[in-house]
Amino acid sequence: MQYIIPAVLCALISLTGAFTQRVSGFGYGIIVMMVFPHLISYGAANTLSGLISLFSAAYVAFSMRKHIKFSQLPIPLITYTLLNYLATSFVASADTSLLKRILGGALIVLSVYFFAFSKRIKLKPTIPSALGAGAVSGTMSGLFAMGGPPMVLYFMSTNSESTDDYLGTIQAFFALSNIISTSVRASKGLFTEEVFIMFIPALAGMLLGNFFGRKVYTRLRPAVIKRCVYAFMAVSGAITLIMG
Repeated sequence: MQYIIPAVLCALISLTGAFTQRVSGFGYGIIVMMVFPHLISYGAANTLSGLISLFSAAYVAFSMRKHIKFSQLPIPLITYTLLNYLATSFVASADTSLLKRILGGALIVLSVYFFAFSKRIKLKPTIPSALGAGAVSGTMSGLFAMGGPPMVLYFMSTNSESTDDYLGTIQAFFALSNIISTSVRASKGLFTEEVFIMFIPALAGMLLGNFFGRKVYTRLRPAVIKRCVYAFMAVSGAITLIMG
């Protein structure tokens, strides 16, 4: 009985995250990590977010498989794997209150970045850019289960002429990177009872969010949705930072 309300909330927030990701190309991890750590333990929230992100990204990547540029995936995955292992190892042993405060600070920094600087920062489609984006993504994924922003910058630079190529390729990256991060979390003992209890509700919400997002993909303005997410990030980050 104690898990009924958290399970319903997990399903709803998972639906919202998947919808946003299907429309804009990223955002699932950011949205769910604003709420999941307040419902279940931080390690379980991090693991659940990554696990559902894997299914969400795989679902979209498969549906857009004709647009995936596979040659763009291996290089950023190299540094992603290394930094994700190190960051996940830290999460497995760190104090929960400290992790929540780090998450709160990260949400505030990300919201400021997206509002003020995201359109000004451009990455060139080079090997150093791929390695750097993969490293930052791996670190953010391991710490916060939201490694999307640096990869958005990178894959937008390599697929600037085609929205479908960008969406298909970045979701393929997220699917592969989440296989890696999920394996690392499993090896660190982060698959707890909470993760298994919340998995089905969160998965159901994700599938519904993808369904609705696909239906309205061409009708909505992703920029408006993103700005709403950024504002909520700042508020959620401040609350998390203060409450710990």
